[in-house]
Amino acid sequence: MARFRTAAVVVASALVLLGLTPPPAPVAHTPPRISRHEFRDAAYGSSATAAPMAAFGALGSSRDYSLLFPAQTGAPYARWNPCKPIYWRVNPRWAPEGALADLQGAFSRLHAATGLAFVYRGTTTLVPGTAAYDAADTDGYIIVAWAPDGSTALIPRAPRGRYGLMGMAGGYATTGYASNGKPYATIDKAYVLLSTSFPSLAGGFGWGNRYGWLGTRGMLDMHELAHAVGLDHARGTTQIMYPVAQRMPANWGAGDLTGLRLVGRAAGCIPAFTG
Repeated sequence: MARFRTAAVVVASALVLLGLTPPPAPVAHTPPRISRHEFRDAAYGSSATAAPMAAFGALGSSRDYSLLFPAQTGAPYARWNPCKPIYWRVNPRWAPEGALADLQGAFSRLHAATGLAFVYRGTTTLVPGTAAYDAADTDGYIIVAWAPDGSTALIPRAPRGRYGLMGMAGGYATTGYASNGKPYATIDKAYVLLSTSFPSLAGGFGWGNRYGWLGTRGMLDMHELAHAVGLDHARGTTQIMYPVAQRMPANWGAGDLTGLRLVGRAAGCIPAFTG
C-alpha cells in the first residue's frame, strides 16, 4: 500500500508569526497585520496484497474531510482566490514515462471538483526543496517536479529497510484584512515534489496493481494536489484524502468533494488585502 502522512503545520522564516494566531481586529488609523504561514504534507510508501473492493462513485460521508488551514477565532481557513487563475509549471527531467499525462489528468479532475482555473505555463528547471526554488518568485504558481531521494531537502534517502517518501506537497498562506474590514486567508503558492523511487507504481486512474505498490500515480497526484489547494486527510478508506492508498479507481469521495467545494470557486472571491 502507499501511505500518505501529513506533517504538522509549521511556520517558515522569521517574517512569519509563530503558529496560526489570528491578527487583531482592525481599528481606525491602524494598518492591518499580514502574516504568512507554510504548510507541508509528506507521502510515504508501503506495499501489501490488495484486498478486493467493488467499483464505486462518490462514496463515504460528505462530512469526511478536513482543511489544512482550518478556520480559527477571527481567522478564516486558507484557500486560493478562485477569481484568479492558478498557474502551474512542471519540471519533467525525472518524470517517469506517462507521468505528465497522469498529472494533467489530476489537474483536470481537481478543476472539475473545485471550479478553480489551473493554467499550464510550461516547463521549469526548478525543484522544490532546493536553494534555487527558495530564491525564485513562484507566487501564484504550483510547481511540480520529480527528484531522486536525497537530492533535495524535502525527500531524504530512506533508512535501510524502511520505505521512503513518495512525495511532499507544501506552500504558503497569507492572512490579512480586506478593505471591507473582514479577515481572509489566501494560499499564495504551492508545490508538489514526487520521488522517483517507485517505478512500479501503476500509471493512470484505474485499479492499479493487485500486489506490491497499491494505488496509482493518478491517485497520488490527486492526493498531493488536493493538499496544495488546502485539504488535509480524511478518515474513510473511500476518500482520495485517506492517508493510506487503496486499490480502487481514483475517484473523489463524498467527503473529498465537500472539502474541495469549500476551497473552490463556490467559496467566492477573496478581496485584495489592505495595508
